Amino acid sequence: MDTGERWTVIWDTKRKPGMDGRNSAVERFEAGALDRARHMLRMGFVVYEIRQPSGLVFLGEAGIRERLGLQPAVA
Repeated sequence: MDTGERWTVIWDTKRKPGMDGRNSAVERFEAGALDRARHMLRMGFVVYEIRQPSGLVFLGEAGIRERLGLQPAVA
């Protein structure tokens, strides 16, 4: 059931210092946010974090890669 709450995936096309200018994608469910993160990583983008509907960080970059069974990012 859709509660109206949204998960946010914070990403960018390439790694940049600071948080200014980062992109975000919004999904209705945790599974959708993880699927979106997986897709972006396959495209070679950087996924910095997934935020829960409350705004708190659910998974950081390393946690996302671990959860998806991917190798750690190379800086």
